Amino acid sequence: MTIETNQNNSAAPVVESKADKTLSYIVVAGLFVMTLIPLVMTIARWVPELTIPGAAGWVQHLTLWLGLLGAVLATMRRSHLSITILQLFSIKRIAPALELIAGAGAVGILLCLTIASVNLVIAQYTSTENLAGWFPIWLAQIPMPVGFLLMAIA
Repeated sequence: MTIETNQNNSAAPVVESKADKTLSYIVVAGLFVMTLIPLVMTIARWVPELTIPGAAGWVQHLTLWLGLLGAVLATMRRSHLSITILQLFSIKRIAPALELIAGAGAVGILLCLTIASVNLVIAQYTSTENLAGWFPIWLAQIPMPVGFLLMAIA
């Protein structure tokens, strides 16, 4: 783990762990693939052999997966956009209590989303629907409960 100062040379350190770097590389690779698929499909209009079965479905699911990975990264880095009551008013005395309540509320919501997405995956498990004709849709939805759970833990 390395600790550096950020670009503004402020006192807030930038912490980069191996997990953070790995997830960042996965997101970049996924964005590259998401860009490549429509490009290949455009070329496939003239060269039909290049067609990617289920291309639109792959792009949709990559969007879901990368969105969740980005949210996990933002949670790990504590860099979600937020407006809190602490920023609007100067209430330093009760700030820790308010932060605890906000954090507990976020964890509660994330755990509810985890349970709901687990139920979705279970419901889709018996479905015969496949992505691109071979990849089970329930398997494509597993990143949802995993992502929500990782955010709740972080």
